[in-house]
This record gives sequence, C-alpha cells and structure tokens, in this order.
Amino acid sequence: MDSINNNAMSDHLTNHINSWEQRKLIFSYKLTFVDTVKEINIVLLQKETNFFLWLSLEKSQKKLIVEKFTLIDNKQLKEKSTNLFEAATLEIILQALDVFFCIGEYKAVKEIKFSLEKDDANDLLIFSSFFHYPIYQEQQVFLTLSTTKKAYEVFNHNNQKVHTKMCTELWKRQKEDASLTQYLQNQKPIFSLENGNFLAALG
Repeated sequence: MDSINNNAMSDHLTNHINSWEQRKLIFSYKLTFVDTVKEINIVLLQKETNFFLWLSLEKSQKKLIVEKFTLIDNKQLKEKSTNLFEAATLEIILQALDVFFCIGEYKAVKEIKFSLEKDDANDLLIFSSFFHYPIYQEQQVFLTLSTTKKAYEVFNHNNQKVHTKMCTELWKRQKEDASLTQYLQNQKPIFSLENGNFLAALG
C-alpha cells in the first residue's frame, strides 16, 4: 500500500511540475521524490543552471514539518552573470513553495510547518510575506505556511506578479548582458558578464 501511495503522490507532483511549462517560467525543472513512512524527500532540479533544492518533510500526527530546505546553487554562474544567478535563485524558491502547496492539497492539510536551521530559513525568508510571523529560537527558525485554497490563490497571484517583473527586468538588461541575451534566445546558459544587483531592481 505504501508503494501505491508513493507512486500516486509522485505522479501527482510530476504532473504538477509538468504543468509549469504552460506558465512560461524562466527555467525548467525536474523533480525527484521519495515518500517513506516517516518523511517525504524531494529534490527539485533547475535544469539549465544545475541549481537544486533538497526538501525534507517529516510526517508527525497528520502534520507535515519541513526540516530541510537546502539550496545548492552554481557559484560559477554567480561569478559570470549576477542577473541570471539571482533570477534562478528567486524562481527555484518560488517553485519550491508551489510544490509545498501541491503537497498540502494532496495530503489534505491546511498548513505546513517549517523547523529549519537559520541558513536554510534565510532563503525562504526572501518571501516572508507568504508565512506567518517567524519564530527564532537559538539556531532554529520556525515558520508556518497556510496551504488552504485561498492561500494558494494569493500565492499564485503574487508569484505571477514576481515572474512578470523578473521577465521585464531581464529583458531590460539584455543590452548590458550578452550572456543573458543568449540565454533568453536559446535557453542555453552561456555566461560572460558580471552585472548589477538584479534583486535590488525588483524592489
């Protein structure tokens, strides 16, 4: 039965990831998923950059608690194109949140708790408005993400706004970033320029 449930949830998440292609994201993604008795382990890979997020959720009395949110980025990309590096960072975090909403819906839970080390939490707190007030305790940060239908509608609306703003800003910067131009035209990351702060431009 666990194997059946595992496959069903894996298929559900894979179908959800595939639906992102219709949203015209900046990057594309692949998801690896393992659902065990005690936890759910997910690796979300950003194909063009080789960024990936390792996510681990503990199952506890019909609750889901995220205990790992570890982003592994591409330092070479950061050195050569700040624009694409920061766009890649923002988008993979947003799409990981989208995955959490999908898991919440599938598991029929109204919220997902986060118990993270500060370094892991810092990446998520870029989008702190999606969470209830964080609680800090020594080296741990505790967060709560509402996964109700209404909360997802708000998230999805804001996610689309951020992506629109990212795309607009990236197109503006093509004149000063040849590698960005080449990526947007070919979807192949060939980087040649160090540039200004893309995060700051988004406000």
